[in-house]
Amino acid sequence: MSSTEEVDETETTYNSSEIEDSSTESLPKPVFYKDEIIFNKYRVLQELGKGGCGIVLSVIDIDTEDSEKPLFAAMKAETIDPAGKISQTVKGEAFVLRRLQNCKNFCKLYLSCRLDNTINVMVMSLVGKSLSWLRRNTKYQRFTTSTAIRITLKCLEAIKELHKRGFIHRDVKASNFAMGAYEEDCRTVYLLDFGFARSYLKEYDNAMKIRPARKKAPYLGTDRYCSINVHRRGEHGRVDDLWSLLFMLVEFIKGKVPWKNVSSKKLAKAKTCHMDDLLKECPVELWKFQRHLQNLKYDSRPDYQLLENCLTDVCHRKGYELGDPYDWEEGGRHRQQVLEAFEHETKSSLKELPSYASTATENSQNVVSP
Repeated sequence: MSSTEEVDETETTYNSSEIEDSSTESLPKPVFYKDEIIFNKYRVLQELGKGGCGIVLSVIDIDTEDSEKPLFAAMKAETIDPAGKISQTVKGEAFVLRRLQNCKNFCKLYLSCRLDNTINVMVMSLVGKSLSWLRRNTKYQRFTTSTAIRITLKCLEAIKELHKRGFIHRDVKASNFAMGAYEEDCRTVYLLDFGFARSYLKEYDNAMKIRPARKKAPYLGTDRYCSINVHRRGEHGRVDDLWSLLFMLVEFIKGKVPWKNVSSKKLAKAKTCHMDDLLKECPVELWKFQRHLQNLKYDSRPDYQLLENCLTDVCHRKGYELGDPYDWEEGGRHRQQVLEAFEHETKSSLKELPSYASTATENSQNVVSP
C-alpha cells in the first residue's frame, strides 16, 4: 500500500453479502502498536491509513530484517462483528486476491487469517504511490496526454485480467491503481482493493455462466466514477468497470470530470447530459472507445482489443513511445513537483503508532484460519 493519502472522493457503503447500509466503520478499529510482533512473523512499523476495512499498517518480515533485501509488506486488519451483521471486507478481498496470484498487475498475498478469532488480517506486498496521488501532485492536477493514455493502457490490462478470472471490481478509480514500489516493478500498474469485487460468473449445469442480472442491484462504488447504469441501480457488469476507466482517463487528461462539483442526487442526470461532450478536447480516437461501451449490455463481453487499439492509435498518431518516461519519472514533465510532494509527505504525514504495550504479548495471539 502507498502512504496515507487525502482523497476527495465520496465513498458509498459496501457489504459483501449485498446488504445495503452496512459498514465496518460502526465497529472499533483494531489496535496495533509500533514494533509489535504479529504471528511471530511480522513486525509492525507504522500506520498507512484507515478506512472501511479497519486499519492498514506497514510491516516487515522479521526473518528478513538483517538481509540485503528485507521484505516489507502491507497488513490490513478489520474487527469481526460478533453478531455477524457487518460484512467481512478483508476476508472477501483476500478471497479475490488469492485467485489473482499468478497475475503481474496484482499484489502478492502473503497471509490471510484471523487473529484471536476477533480480527481478520491479510498481509500483502507493498506498492508505491497511487495514480490519484500522482495526478493530484502534478501541475494543474492533470497528466500530459502521453502519460494519461499510456498509463490507462496498463490499467486496462489489469481490468481485463480481473475480468478474465471471473470478477468485476465495482470501484475502478485512480486511487485504486498504484505503481510498483521497487526499481524492478516501478513501471508496473497494480489494481488494488477488492472489497467491492464480485464474481459475475456462476455454475449452472456444470458450466460457468454469467449470473442473471438482478432487477435492482446495490449501489456500490465511488459516485464520481460510477456508470449511469450503476446510478440507476442496474446490475454492475464488466462494461461498468470500463465506464469508470473512461471517466478516470478523462480526469487524467483534463484534471477533472464535467460533474466534479455536482451533488450525488444529481449525478446520474449530469452524466447523461455530459455524454456528448465528455471527450471534448480529448484525442478523437477515444470516441470509438466510448461508442463501444454505449453498445454493450450487462452480459456483453467487451472487445478489449478494440479498446486497447483506441489507446495505441493515439500513441501512433502523436508519436508517443510506450517506453517514454511517465510524468513523475526522470525526464518526465512533472518530476520535480512530484518529488517535492513526496518529500513533504515523508516528513510530515506518516502516522506514528503508540509504543508497543507490554500487556499485548506475542503469547496472547492466536492464529485461526478463516
